Amino acid sequence: MRKYQKTILMAVGAGMLAGFLAVMGLDTGTEAATFDSNVIPSSTATYSLGASGQTWSSINGVLYFSGANVGINTSTPTQALEVNGGIRLNTTITRPACTATSTRGTFWVTQSAAGVQDDVRVCAKDAANAYSWRTIY
Repeated sequence: MRKYQKTILMAVGAGMLAGFLAVMGLDTGTEAATFDSNVIPSSTATYSLGASGQTWSSINGVLYFSGANVGINTSTPTQALEVNGGIRLNTTITRPACTATSTRGTFWVTQSAAGVQDDVRVCAKDAANAYSWRTIY
């Protein structure tokens, strides 16, 4: 088998050089692409990989895509997000205001000092349509 490497200059937008694309592999039909810098999405904040109609199914055998669902440590997620294992909320910043548009439905954990109970809340509205952080624990 013969090993090969191709280096291609990539231009985006108004012809600006974005970086180098290196395609390396063996003459077995299997190729890999590496970039010498970050891949930056287009002005629409999207970046398509693969042919139309094809999607990723797994990343590193941990993050899986199944239709519109995403699974972490599960290859057959049945919900929009399914996690096989614990989810840790590690907040060290100040909790934001609870609003209808930016934080509604957000869970927040405040880690307290020794001898003080931690605080777990969710941003939700009541029957009077007032938004507030509701204490869970």
